[in-house]
Amino acid sequence: MGMMFAAGIAGALVVPVLSDKLRRRKPFIAAAVALLTPGVAGMAFAHGYGLMMVSSAVVGFFLLGVAGPIGFQYSAEVGYPAPESLSQGIILLAGQISGILFVVAMNLAGAARFMAVFIVLSVLNFLLALRMRESPFAKGEKAP
Repeated sequence: MGMMFAAGIAGALVVPVLSDKLRRRKPFIAAAVALLTPGVAGMAFAHGYGLMMVSSAVVGFFLLGVAGPIGFQYSAEVGYPAPESLSQGIILLAGQISGILFVVAMNLAGAARFMAVFIVLSVLNFLLALRMRESPFAKGEKAP
């Protein structure tokens, strides 16, 4: 967990700044989901400590450091004029509910089998991220 958090902090310090500078959200979210997928696979099938550390760093960097901060900003921009707290609250609520369901499913199916489900979900999330529209505010449009 420590490696994941450290890499997440590193990602959050670098990539959102680049996203703001380029005024783009969609490519960063799609790339983050695509690049965290090998990390999830590494965590699922790692048999050694080294591979688990590298995989944890990859997941932390791209999930906690990129998809999280840029995803929250994207949701606030796309959800405008709804308050930012509402869009973030809905995302966090969905995350809590899905987390509970995933823990229950992992206990029923077994951790190894359920990690394969996480890999499939990561691929599906990447395909969904490709279908997102770019944030109008990221492109410099003014709020109404």
